[in-house]
Amino acid sequence: MERLEVGDLTEEEVRIVKEFIDSIRARRAEKLRRSEEIRFKSWPLKVKGRLTREEIYDYL
Repeated sequence: MERLEVGDLTEEEVRIVKEFIDSIRARRAEKLRRSEEIRFKSWPLKVKGRLTREEIYDYL
């Protein structure tokens, strides 16, 4: 869908449609930008040996 027929619309109506389409595009771009911004943190320290679930929860 590359083209819209707007020949029978007034200039004001064409402007409103263009603003609506631009706002949808901006919202989609913002969603994509936010999804790319997600960065999961990592823990730089290593655990030597094994930890049990009880040890972990007792520490918290």
